[in-house]
Amino acid sequence: MLATLLTAVIDGLEGALVRVEVDVASGLPICHIVGLPDAALSEARERVRSAIRNSGFEYPARRITVNLAPAGRRKHGAAYDVAIPVGILVASGQIRTAGEPCALLGELSLSGAIQPVAGVLPMAATLARSGVHRVGVPTANLVEASLVGGIEVMPLAGLDDAARVIAGPRGRRAAAERNGGRPNARLSGPEVQRLCGLDNRARGRLTDVAEVRGLSARGVHRLLRVARSVADLAGRAVVDEPAVLAAADLRDPAVDAEPTLAA
Repeated sequence: MLATLLTAVIDGLEGALVRVEVDVASGLPICHIVGLPDAALSEARERVRSAIRNSGFEYPARRITVNLAPAGRRKHGAAYDVAIPVGILVASGQIRTAGEPCALLGELSLSGAIQPVAGVLPMAATLARSGVHRVGVPTANLVEASLVGGIEVMPLAGLDDAARVIAGPRGRRAAAERNGGRPNARLSGPEVQRLCGLDNRARGRLTDVAEVRGLSARGVHRLLRVARSVADLAGRAVVDEPAVLAAADLRDPAVDAEPTLAA
């Protein structure tokens, strides 16, 4: 499946529009980045893989080709980091695009957090002139990008934020479609582990809830099924901390607790 996202590059004193084309196909699990990338972009493969997994998504074990177009312009820097993994998520069917053009800027950390980049002002101005009216930028670059008129600037703290910006409130695949026609309540244990991806804060909160309530493994799975449904209803790409807390409020602790032996 092919996905195309937009970003920008600094070309001298100005910005230039760049299309990030991502193809995920059958074949040996490898990622190629083409289109005259520099060393920083060539190293993005490892950042992208870790960021996708640490953000609660699945890194596809398939052949991934990333093309930075136009191919004749040399690409440098890490501002493309965010567009590449989101393109992989779209091309692998984990999220859908909302349809309205949107560009992404930012550098990824291994945890999935999005770091600021230099040159956001000219890049945002270039995107506005190119007819792109929605731009996601690192939170630290928000004020700088907001100086450009005619665009809606959205802060990105992490990869899950970027996925929500691209997907929109209705962009996440419906549970029935994702789960092969079955509701979240009927997910098996292995399916819960695979489909109920947690971000770092949600993982910590789930551990706290499980310890306080003495949840069994089955109880944790029940809680995760509910949290997955809460996240789906909110259009969230991953199961985040609010979804875990909401699920904990909805579940009866006595039902999910680890059984104890009578004295």
